[in-house]
Amino acid sequence: MPIRIQFNAVLSFLSEKDGGLATPVSSEHRAAIKLSAFSDRFFGTLKFHETDIVFAGDKVSATITLATADIFPQQIYEGLDFEFYEIDKLIGTGVVTKINNANF
Repeated sequence: MPIRIQFNAVLSFLSEKDGGLATPVSSEHRAAIKLSAFSDRFFGTLKFHETDIVFAGDKVSATITLATADIFPQQIYEGLDFEFYEIDKLIGTGVVTKINNANF
């Protein structure tokens, strides 16, 4: 069974004028995550903490669960920055604030 890496992060969604999404996204949204420590993208789920709907330009905290975790989990750390994408479109950036499953 693969390890599912889960962490908390602060997410900043790009505004629509900066190329962000034209429509809002709901909690449990799936996105491609590009961690600055890796050249590959990993698919993950964004579960928002304070709201169920996020609009372009919003800043929220979320729990992110990486679905494809065949990476070295020790390379994910608090303060690591990342980008998240809708297919190939950059829709926002984030910073890891807490590792939730540090027992890997």
